[in-house]
Amino acid sequence: MARSRAQKNTKPEIHEEAEVAGGGVIDGNGSPAISKAQAVRNALGEGLEDLGDIEGFVKSHYGIDIPRQMISAYKAMEKKRAEKSGKAERKPRGGETAPARKSSRAGEMDVLEALEAMKPLVEALGVEKVKRLADLLG
Repeated sequence: MARSRAQKNTKPEIHEEAEVAGGGVIDGNGSPAISKAQAVRNALGEGLEDLGDIEGFVKSHYGIDIPRQMISAYKAMEKKRAEKSGKAERKPRGGETAPARKSSRAGEMDVLEALEAMKPLVEALGVEKVKRLADLLG
């Protein structure tokens, strides 16, 4: 025996909306129709940062219950969007900055500076290997 099909609701739901003087829309319940994301953005615009404060602001101003996880997600998206729209800045490099070079007189290289630069290389590789490197380069 075949089961009978359940009837589908053929009547579309009608949501009454009315224009408000400020340009907003009021839904059938009399509360302003605003997205949850926009409500969180408005709370962030008021300077609220704590999830509980944002939740209370949205509930009291718009009558919307938003889970804290969703508030956190909207907050993170807004932070990311704000960082993208900000001026592109050069990221600082890690580590120490190189010391300023001393200008040599008339293009001459100071022999003492050259020897000071070679000393760690000689200590690390040994005299013979540094000589071979100098021969390869020279």
